[in-house]
Amino acid sequence: MNRLPVVIWMLLLLGAGAILATAPPAKDDLAQFLPDAVTREQRLLLDEIRQGPGTRLIMLELSGGSAEQLSRASASVAATLQHSGHFERVINGPASMDDVRSQPLFDHRYLLAPAAPSAFSTDGLRKALSTRLRELSSPVGLPDKHLLPADPTASFREWVGRWRHGNGPSEHHGVWFTRDGASALLMVQSRYPGFDLDQQQKVVSAIYNAFDAAADAPETRLRIIGAPAYAVESRRSIQREVSTLSLLATTGVSLLLLLVFRSLRLVLLAALPLASSILVGAAAVIAGFGQIHAIALAFGVILIGVAVDYPIHLFTHAGGKDSTRHAITAVWPIMRIGLITTALGFSALLFTNFSGLAQLGTFAVAGLIVAAAVTRFVLPLLVSRIRVRSALEPFAAALFLRLRIPWLPLAIIAFAVVFLASRRDVLWEHDLARLSPLSAETKAMDTYIRKELGAPDAGRLLLITGDNPEQVLQLSEALEVGLSRQVAAGNLGGFDLPSRYLPSLRSQQRNRDALPDLDTLRENLSRAQDGLPFKPGLFEPFLEDVARSKRTPGLTPDQLADTPLGLRLSPLLSRRGHTWVGLVTLSAIVDEAPILRLVANAGDQVVYLDLPKESSALVAGYRDEALRLGSLATAIIVLILLASLRRARLVVRVMAPVAAAVLGTVVVLSLLNQQLSVFHVAALLMVIGIGIDYALFIVRTPDDHPGFAATAGSLLLCNLSTLLVFGLLACSRVPVLFAIGMTVFSGTVLSLVFSATMVRSGTTASACR
Repeated sequence: MNRLPVVIWMLLLLGAGAILATAPPAKDDLAQFLPDAVTREQRLLLDEIRQGPGTRLIMLELSGGSAEQLSRASASVAATLQHSGHFERVINGPASMDDVRSQPLFDHRYLLAPAAPSAFSTDGLRKALSTRLRELSSPVGLPDKHLLPADPTASFREWVGRWRHGNGPSEHHGVWFTRDGASALLMVQSRYPGFDLDQQQKVVSAIYNAFDAAADAPETRLRIIGAPAYAVESRRSIQREVSTLSLLATTGVSLLLLLVFRSLRLVLLAALPLASSILVGAAAVIAGFGQIHAIALAFGVILIGVAVDYPIHLFTHAGGKDSTRHAITAVWPIMRIGLITTALGFSALLFTNFSGLAQLGTFAVAGLIVAAAVTRFVLPLLVSRIRVRSALEPFAAALFLRLRIPWLPLAIIAFAVVFLASRRDVLWEHDLARLSPLSAETKAMDTYIRKELGAPDAGRLLLITGDNPEQVLQLSEALEVGLSRQVAAGNLGGFDLPSRYLPSLRSQQRNRDALPDLDTLRENLSRAQDGLPFKPGLFEPFLEDVARSKRTPGLTPDQLADTPLGLRLSPLLSRRGHTWVGLVTLSAIVDEAPILRLVANAGDQVVYLDLPKESSALVAGYRDEALRLGSLATAIIVLILLASLRRARLVVRVMAPVAAAVLGTVVVLSLLNQQLSVFHVAALLMVIGIGIDYALFIVRTPDDHPGFAATAGSLLLCNLSTLLVFGLLACSRVPVLFAIGMTVFSGTVLSLVFSATMVRSGTTASACR
């Protein structure tokens, strides 16, 4: 016996095992299943999705219990998180004027807010002092009484009110609440990049631990909202799905084979090509990409339903008097063509700009080649003769004969073309958000809490890029003037931008230069106090602060990092590598044209980004690329079939059921309200491979062929094993796995049915050589 194939096989497994043993842990984030950008707008869009400030922002909702209980829990959670070391900032209510974090803002108040020219004149100061007297004598009192000596003009209060007014939640017991008073709210920002899921897991765990220690009412509940929490939950979901589906698929297929073959030995032998394909497929991905995504690893589950077809064909055709060597010689030509065509279909994924999809293609091509090779060269050496008498064979043979309706695939193709043409406007999915495994309830809650907290969540926005924050802030100020005019003209409902919270250093310098000198201010203040009941010298801190402001350097973004204003500013102004990016959110756009003109006049550093439009164009572009590559692969497959079958009529008999299965699958998905994404296109490539495999066996084996029953039984068993695996995938909550599972499940059923319609009558020489 030639043991060389076994030696090569063992060496291949050892090499793959060595690669896997030294490989980094599988990645879990769905960002790898986002396409690479082509245009500048798309690059900015993906940059926001992958590493924008929003990827570190987390919102917390505490519900259940009384308002007092919720406020105590909110305060306790905030204090614990503030000292945990995992957060840049934690805010659960309006900052008090004596909050130490507000000190940089207070010290720079005269630089941040431009005062009216008359604010420091005698008349202006007297008006301000009179207003403070009325506030002191009112029933409510002066809210910032302790700041009166240093800020009699209430400049700081006015400045804080500028960015707090109408842009935040309600307040009860000193903390944030929803407007209905039912839930307490907190806003925190992680210190770690959004894509660092290990660190974000620590962040989420810290939040839960803080809540468990703070909640003093059993009915109090915590809800965590934001990209970091969603990413952690997605990882947990993917890991759970991968492990569960792998276990269920392996168990299900093993039980199915055991039921049919009634031999544990054959089930274990059938597992060898499958295990080899998964091991080598994973190693090939790691060798090619340096890592493997958990979804690509889950693709091993898919191979269970496809790679197992090879040993099924071998065992069912060797179940009579033929040895396994004789059987593999008989079926290998058709298996080889099926392997080549299936691998060609998946090879289209290798050329996409989706890193995740390219990993899936690599896994599939490498895995299927290894599974077929082990079946062809190794299994016949391990088992010479087997006895398989499957009850499926007579049933499958009778079923195939009943399904023999040669014109049916062409009728289905014609119907599908007309039906899909009528639904072409709603056929394709263009929304990147469909990748998200979040439930509709979670998405609705995310929108609601963001609105309550005033967190940015815009569909259309402007992006400002610059080499430093000063450039971005100056451009923001220029845009602020133009956007304010658009609001006044009714073309725009509102906007938010970085310069609203932090003026540029140039503007701060201008505000500083406008401040009066100390002697002038002292004289004006003395006259303004005439006749007013303020103690002499009370406002000496005010004079000192103005004089100090004349010498104070401008405030920078870094100095705001530990202030209440920092949480407002950081989503709108952030550093991305060597570039600074400013975000301008727009709301209620009535007329887009003047805004586009404003952007055009601002130069190349300002980009208008319509998120739905750009994401749609991004997905559509890569969908079209996948279709082009798939069409090219299909054309090559047809040429290979022509070279192998050597008769155009036989190629038509093979490809007609495949085309009917693919188009029929799209019709089924459309009827189920499933819009097609690039992942459905990838799954349809698998349907093509499966359909060609079925159709080739049918074309090769007429109804009076001695092996017809064995062929029918093997195809039905292959079909059942594939349906079992992809039926499980169709139950997945991970969109990528669901899309592949539902598509291949439907396509596999139709592939078998339409292939069976092409059963030929009469003895015909083998069409394959």
